[in-house]
Amino acid sequence: MSQPTGIGRKQIDFGITLDGVLHYCEIKALCISQALGTPRNLLFYFREDHVGLIKDFRKLTVIDGANKWIIGFVYPRPAIDDWQKAISTIPADLNHVSCVTRLEDYPGHLFISLWRIGLRQ
Repeated sequence: MSQPTGIGRKQIDFGITLDGVLHYCEIKALCISQALGTPRNLLFYFREDHVGLIKDFRKLTVIDGANKWIIGFVYPRPAIDDWQKAISTIPADLNHVSCVTRLEDYPGHLFISLWRIGLRQ
């Protein structure tokens, strides 16, 4: 789905209407294993480039509305220290972005990180 931003249009993975309210959603798969020749660590996905979460945080920030989400499928579930280190690299101007799910609530093979893109402060 394409959404106007005032500075052009942005492509959004999908929108869903709950109780008459539209929610914009992006989906990311963050494979942090060494399996199948994919030597990406968690910090790979927290870079300012065309593949990481930061790009999607910024994209959703410029879209009007209060209901913006990113669903990140992180596998395997990262260690808590690695997760905290990755989150600490999120740029300060994205302080309105927060992960609302907790690592401890997931098994070792998967973490579903649900990110809320709040209104810019």
